[in-house]
Amino acid sequence: MGAVTEVTSNMFQPGVVVRQTPPSGSWFGIGAFDASTRGRENEVGQCLRHAGTVEITDDIRSAKLMKLVENAAEFLPTAILGFPMADAVAIPGIRRLARRPSALLSLWDIASFRSSASLVSK
Repeated sequence: MGAVTEVTSNMFQPGVVVRQTPPSGSWFGIGAFDASTRGRENEVGQCLRHAGTVEITDDIRSAKLMKLVENAAEFLPTAILGFPMADAVAIPGIRRLARRPSALLSLWDIASFRSSASLVSK
């Protein structure tokens, strides 16, 4: 069984996860990888429904790949800036860059935002 999640959280101490989105803002995509688990998606979904919205998909591999592409675009600017996502997207232009999962971020874009972020954080 495979799953894709959309739950915002962070971990600044080992083993201590701080969840930032409530169940109403969280999403779980569930799907079987092969015939050995096909038909059991609803069982897994029932376990997760208390934590967020559950959607059953017939193509979990594509959903996982898209999540990987989106995360790469969203987390690269925050990692370079050293800010949590909520702080990074408050910087003008970062949200626009993070929403372009199909485009690679140029070093020039990152460098200019890093300079802006340094000014904002002081």
